[in-house]
Formats: sequence, structure tokens, C-alpha cells
Amino acid sequence: MSRTLRTALTTLATSIALAAALVPGAAAATEVGSDCVAEELTMGPFIMVGTEDAGGRQMSVPAAGIATSWTGRVAPFGAEPTIGYMKVLRPIGTGQFRVVGESESTLVGPGQGPFPARIPVQAGDRIGVYGSEGVFYCLTGAMGDTIFSLNRNLAVGSTATFAANAPGIQAAVSATIEPDADDDGYGDETQDKCPQSPAWHQIPCPELGLGLVPVAARSAVFVHVSASLPSQVTVSARVSRKLRLKAVEHPAGPGQITKFKLPLTGALKKRLGALPKRRALGLRITASGAGVAGVVRSETRTLKLRGRS
Repeated sequence: MSRTLRTALTTLATSIALAAALVPGAAAATEVGSDCVAEELTMGPFIMVGTEDAGGRQMSVPAAGIATSWTGRVAPFGAEPTIGYMKVLRPIGTGQFRVVGESESTLVGPGQGPFPARIPVQAGDRIGVYGSEGVFYCLTGAMGDTIFSLNRNLAVGSTATFAANAPGIQAAVSATIEPDADDDGYGDETQDKCPQSPAWHQIPCPELGLGLVPVAARSAVFVHVSASLPSQVTVSARVSRKLRLKAVEHPAGPGQITKFKLPLTGALKKRLGALPKRRALGLRITASGAGVAGVVRSETRTLKLRGRS
């Protein structure tokens, strides 16, 4: 390998920088739970979970995702705010629930919320609320409003049988559920800046960066390619619409130089053989590949092929 080529390849490998592109989330968020405004407060530690809503609100999680925020709506009826947090409960039998996640504790009361969360959920999970000094709830009087409750706290991973309360009561809690397409534990709409890959969530999906150094040989052209991300890269070359080399595809990735061999065709060799050495043909070489978000990027160089006559 010549010193000039070695220098070019070293520069190629170290100069590829990641470019950022904001990629939007795919599916829409879902609101689960009651939108009632509480004017009542239980006494002592309590967990309350709504199971049915007379107004037809979605009370169970429809599909797997991430609970990214929750709200406890409370009217200013004179009660002091209390320390509480949202719990995600999974039904495992009649009146039996297992706590599968919970938010950070916060002050719940009039004018408070919504509150941030990042809790994985599955289809069928329910949204509940816990208060160390009591839970705010609604007396709706509607027969279709039903809840289950437990007069003590329950740790994540624990299971208990909850009491079925009389109809006409609703837990004043709801949560926003966002999809998690790449299964990285971050909601696609507000928490994950790159929902196409679990490797990134705090920065947008990086675009693919490509670099190439072509080298002419007697019977082929060798193209040395560097890629900023793992990608299936295709290298093609042409002198004109009719005078092309067969495209070659190989996987490429960061920290490596991938060599592509493009054999010269008989037609191109014949053309070069008829061309004086003082003249040259311009071979347009293109490397292309798709990034994390599926956006195709390409890089092109022109290599002069000297005549052989």
C-alpha cells in the first residue's frame, strides 16, 4: 500500500462525524384512566384503582408501551395536598392485582400535576394511585363507575387482593401511555429522540456518514469505504449510462475500512485500450447506505482512468 493511499485511508477513518436528524415518533399516545375531579379524600394510606368508567373512558392499557406522565385532578375543596404517586397494577385474578411499577412520590392536590413518569406497561394493566395520608377520589353516583382499593401500601412486585367498593366511586387518576417501538424503555413521543433504535434516546437518530477512497488497478477498481454507523453499503460506478460496472454490496461499520472490488468490464477495457495514455475517462463512483431511521445517504467520487493506447 502506498504512503499516499495509507494517508488517505487514515484521514477517511478519522474524519467521519455523526450528523443528527430529528425523527418523529410513529404512533399516537393514549390516555388511560378517569378524568373526574376529586372532591373527597380517604383517611390513612390507601391504594385506589379504577376498573370501569360510566362515561366509556379507557381504563385499561390497550397495548404495551411506556407511561410517561400521570395526573390526579383535585378540586380546591379545602383539603391539604398529600404525598402520593401513581402505581401500575396488573390484574392476575378476581380482585387480585400485582404492582408492576410506580412513579416517584410527589405532592398531590389542587393545582398540582401532571407529573412525569417512565414506567413500562403491558396491555390490560390498570392505573392506580397511592397516598400516604389518603387518596383523593370522586363520588360520581354513576353505577358504571367502579374501583378496587387497598388500605395499605404495596411494593413493586407484590400481589394482594383488593376490596371491591360500591359503584359510584372513581379514582381521580389518569396516565399518558406512549408507544415504545424500539423497546428501550422510553416513550416514543416525548422521551425518545430516536424511536427507531434502542442505541439512542437522548439524541436524535444519527444519519449515516460515508467516506470513500477509490484506487484504480489493471483489471478492477478498489473502493475503500468508511461508515459512521453499521449499514449495508452498495458501491456502484459508471462512465456513462451505458458504460457501468456491476454494483457490489457489503456490510460496513464504524472503526473499519471495507474494501469493495469492482471488476472492469470488457467494454470499459476496450474503451481504455483505444484511448491515448495522455487522456482519461472519468469513472463516477457512488457509495450509498441507509442510516438508523432508514434515510439513505450517499457519497460520490470521480476517479480518472488513464488511457492505455
